[in-house]
Amino acid sequence: MKTFAPPYLAPTTAGPVVLKGVNYASGGGGILGNTGQIFVGRIDMDAQLDNFENTRQEIISDIGVAAAMKLLSESLFSVAMGSNDFINNYLLPVLSIPERALRMYRLGARKIVVINVGPIGCIPNQREFHLSAGDDCSAFPNQLAKLFNDRLRHLVKEISSNLNGSIFVYADVYRIVGDIVENYTSYGASVLLLSSVS
Repeated sequence: MKTFAPPYLAPTTAGPVVLKGVNYASGGGGILGNTGQIFVGRIDMDAQLDNFENTRQEIISDIGVAAAMKLLSESLFSVAMGSNDFINNYLLPVLSIPERALRMYRLGARKIVVINVGPIGCIPNQREFHLSAGDDCSAFPNQLAKLFNDRLRHLVKEISSNLNGSIFVYADVYRIVGDIVENYTSYGASVLLLSSVS
């Protein structure tokens, strides 16, 4: 059975467990510190990076600096970000990405997958907010997501070329989810059901 990386805050995420991966994600968190303030206990990206830094120190203590740096440089880091920021703050988060990428790089991350913002016009609260879309996804939030993603794609390429020895990969979840919504029958579904909030 496949297992996922354990959450950072789990009491069992310690010792040899961290050598196989740790999940720093936080529902409601975002790139910006003020994103998701209405959610109790959310952890923004800077705090997630602080947690990664703590794990890095633990790894160094356990296996030594050289082995830790080798492990980190050969590891794959996945960064899914922007949806909460986008819904709450729109295009401001993209300006903060290079600083966060540089911090990850300085902490030893070299292989990083940056996942773009999905079609947020299909998220229930956005469909409810834009009732004129009917049963379809709301076009306006999706247009904003496309603008953000276009800028993000160029930024990921630029960051990767500027940070020696790093590999930043842009993952286009917007296209993947959009294809599922548009061509749901190709995926074995006979009816497309988009969640709604009532």
